[in-house]
Amino acid sequence: SAAAAAAARVPDGVLVESANRIGPALSARARVLLWDERPRGAPWVVADVERRTFPFRSLDDQRRRVDALIASGYREVFRAGGYVVLHRPER
Repeated sequence: SAAAAAAARVPDGVLVESANRIGPALSARARVLLWDERPRGAPWVVADVERRTFPFRSLDDQRRRVDALIASGYREVFRAGGYVVLHRPER
């Protein structure tokens, strides 16, 4: 599934901000923070832009958050089935 493929793009042992539905698939092998509107600076982000996810109020809010992350230097490394994986290269 797209969710499993998105989770597979995240390397082991990293810090990742993750949409609520994907976090459990990552928690055994990565340090997982909830993806929300508050910037935390994790090098990896797994977002959902097709299904409203906690704690966002709308899909538009989720999509705007992804756009803001890209504008701040993250690059998209995966997109399928509504899931987007972003990575911020080391500075």
